[in-house]
Amino acid sequence: MLQDRITRISEYFQSMEITNNILVIKVLYKNRWGVFPSEDDTIKVCKSEEIPNEYFYYADYFTVSVEKVFDLIEETIDMNISTEKKVNLLAEKVEELKTLFSTEPLEKLETLFFDFKEVKKEKPKRRKNLKKEVKKENGEIIKLECEKTIEINDLVNNEVIS
Repeated sequence: MLQDRITRISEYFQSMEITNNILVIKVLYKNRWGVFPSEDDTIKVCKSEEIPNEYFYYADYFTVSVEKVFDLIEETIDMNISTEKKVNLLAEKVEELKTLFSTEPLEKLETLFFDFKEVKKEKPKRRKNLKKEVKKENGEIIKLECEKTIEINDLVNNEVIS
């Protein structure tokens, strides 16, 4: 839905209009953010001559979908936010290294190496109806059905008893 797309970029969104069959979406980005052209060149990006960090995304209204323009804008925002986070992380790590280099002896620093911890991603959960048969003392079999949240990975590993 269009309103959802606008809401997702609301921090940067300025306006949207259709003029002479051209869709124009105006955004205002943060300082030093980059913009990216569309891969197929169907969406153009133009920097405002009057307002710093203001950009106009424009495309032919009849050949390019509004969603495609919003996709490019969201991709640009995501890429810039990711770059900002990386720059901040780099600055933090440089400070950590400065501290190490000022406090540790050269022999120890020469053994320094970098390694990554494994990042565990949360597994999506889904609901499944589990059926189970229970045998009473008198020999009667009762079929139980219950809803339980399980890990999708459990299904793959056959760890769920049904």
